[in-house]
Amino acid sequence: MWKSFVIFFFFALTTSLSLSSCVGPKDDDSPAHTIVNSYTALSQQDSVGYLETLAREKREVYEALPAAAHSLLREWKGNRPEITVLSVKRSNGTATVLYDLKVRGRNPEEQDSLLAHTDLEEGGWKLGY
Repeated sequence: MWKSFVIFFFFALTTSLSLSSCVGPKDDDSPAHTIVNSYTALSQQDSVGYLETLAREKREVYEALPAAAHSLLREWKGNRPEITVLSVKRSNGTATVLYDLKVRGRNPEEQDSLLAHTDLEEGGWKLGY
């Protein structure tokens, strides 16, 4: 009985650890996670999801110019982002995220050391200018 409990516990622990490493950061509302969510929404052609990741000022621009949002989604069609967050610096409700971006798919490319600015608003981190 004890041996089966140990085996079950070990299996459950290794499974949960491997699954948690696949889903990314545990903090679903972090500046880094906002960047990942933004690119994920673009690659999945999810305009509503993309707009939800944007800070109010940036979101209002895309809402006023829907053709710009559609153009951005067309650019991302058939592409998959791979994001490596290098650092996050927070200060007074804003954060700067330094990351590398690899795009796989229809238009592959790699960009290193990109900066994104996020703002803490509406109780969550949003991608700003």
